[in-house]
Amino acid sequence: MENKIKVSIFGATGYTGIELYRRLKVRDDIEIVDLPSKSSAGKRYSEVVSSTISISDEILIEWNPEKTVKKSDVIFTALPHGETFAIAKACKTYGKKLIDIGADYRLDKENYKKWYGLNHAEAKLIDEAVYCIPELNRDSIKAGTWLIANPGCYPTSVQLGLAPLIEAGIIETKNIIVDAKSGVSGAGRGLKLATLYSEQNENVNAYGVGIHRHKPEMEKHLQKYSDEQVKIMFTPHLMPMTRGIHSTIYTTLKKDISEDEVRQILRVKYKDEYFVKVLDKGIMPHTKWVYGSNFCHINVVLDQDTGNLVILSVIDNLVKGASGQAIQNMNILFGIDEKKGVENIPLIP
Repeated sequence: MENKIKVSIFGATGYTGIELYRRLKVRDDIEIVDLPSKSSAGKRYSEVVSSTISISDEILIEWNPEKTVKKSDVIFTALPHGETFAIAKACKTYGKKLIDIGADYRLDKENYKKWYGLNHAEAKLIDEAVYCIPELNRDSIKAGTWLIANPGCYPTSVQLGLAPLIEAGIIETKNIIVDAKSGVSGAGRGLKLATLYSEQNENVNAYGVGIHRHKPEMEKHLQKYSDEQVKIMFTPHLMPMTRGIHSTIYTTLKKDISEDEVRQILRVKYKDEYFVKVLDKGIMPHTKWVYGSNFCHINVVLDQDTGNLVILSVIDNLVKGASGQAIQNMNILFGIDEKKGVENIPLIP
């Protein structure tokens, strides 16, 4: 195919970067031009990511944002917070598109400092970033958009479940409780004691209770759907599984409404959305049902004893929660079918 989109991936050897690579590598409209690395420059990509040995011929190159940006049409950054600033500056300078799967452009500079502990080195670019979950706000990507702040994994599952119901005005927004579970791949590929097999197998533990960095992201981006303050009590848990996010969301109804009516609100919102499935009454979402895919499954249960509404939302943290959604956003940027590269059927077993 002529006029392929030239793509570079910063952070290609991490789990999110690997997911990006394996989906983009096989596309006939994409040319992967650079895979920069700070620690493995000069090595074959397949040496560092053995699962690509059958398809990869790339060499990891030295970390030079300006050089890489110049030769690319779009850059993906799958990096820890604070490492995208120089890349974003180069993209702005050379008129290239950037999709940041990290956290550097999801919050305003004050909250970024509060929750991530860093001064934002390119704060002037924050207002140019578009935060986009396509099923909720793809129209925010317009001509001239060059910087996408790809949403976090937990916030994606939570917002897809909550946004239509907040928008409909049927739930209280100041006392939302989110109890969420994640597979260990969400912690990244680096060696960490807590994610060793012997530490996490047959174990469940909460972390970041009340202080997790995804809490302000959820509140900020859900606020646009309500005239009232949105406040969330968020408790994430690490589970002994590789992939998946399961968010159980507890809310209080504002009005007398049936479970079926709530489900219908979600169905109307997502009726034309390929990747979001509202399940039938009584069918509870399983993380395994979306494993390795870009799908989100949602359902609701009205607790008859308390009158409270429970929302359940599941995604694959590495796909809809990161790389799959990033590719979906890239497709929108370039006027390509959103499903291209992320339409695969979930893996089972």
